[in-house]
Amino acid sequence: MKHLNYLKRALIPMLIALVAAFPALAQPLSGTYTVGGTSPNYATLNAAIAAVNNNGVVGPVVFNIRSGTYTGTTAQGTLNTITGANATNTVTFQAESGPGTVTLSPSGTSNTDNFVFRLNNTNWVIIKDLTLNNTGTTYGVDVDFVGTASNNTVTNCILTGNSATSTTQLKSRIYAYFTNTSTYAAGFSGANNKVLNSSFPAGCSYAVYLYGSTAARPTNFEVSGNNMVPYYGSIGAYYANDIKFNNNTINKNTAGTGSFMGIYLSDCDSSLQVMN
Repeated sequence: MKHLNYLKRALIPMLIALVAAFPALAQPLSGTYTVGGTSPNYATLNAAIAAVNNNGVVGPVVFNIRSGTYTGTTAQGTLNTITGANATNTVTFQAESGPGTVTLSPSGTSNTDNFVFRLNNTNWVIIKDLTLNNTGTTYGVDVDFVGTASNNTVTNCILTGNSATSTTQLKSRIYAYFTNTSTYAAGFSGANNKVLNSSFPAGCSYAVYLYGSTAARPTNFEVSGNNMVPYYGSIGAYYANDIKFNNNTINKNTAGTGSFMGIYLSDCDSSLQVMN
């Protein structure tokens, strides 16, 4: 009996601590959190992305990234389907001190790490006021839309990277091509994504590359108000419906040689819009 009482006294505090800990670990996010700098909520972008992937959200979430240049694999991340995200409960990644104060600079080496942000079937994410700088020489994507990623917005960002001339689609700064991240097969099919009021300095092959399929086409992908200086083309799009490409300034990078496709659209149907 004495041994039993001793075990009870020893185990009960441990059980109470465990029960208290699990809800905290799984607590959905809501509100504003800091990333990087002194005493942040999350030390790295990668850690913040892991938290929202694992815990989901119950309200709008803003990750304020502190000023500085962040490099390596912790300066990139894959966002998956976020539980609780919707038109009200959006998830925003932004520079705490405004445009030009935060640079995220990983280096892509293959399809598996060719991104700063990868939106893998992700909905309702906003990427704002950031400099995205994938320095890979062959793999230079900054934002990779995968699968059915929908209702996401990239706005007021600088999308840059290695400046060597290139015509490969894998060095497009905005890339929407893969149907999944296991086989990397072609066939993006998301809807209502936007790239707005951003800058694409010299170095990219295409500014935006979009590729769907005859079976499931992406719809209503909007690219508006951007300044682009690509080597090969401002947008290359295949098998996509309802593209909106409006009010963009396009200048061919003078270091590029050979063909230049200002706007290239193939099998793009329905309410296509190209203005100004």
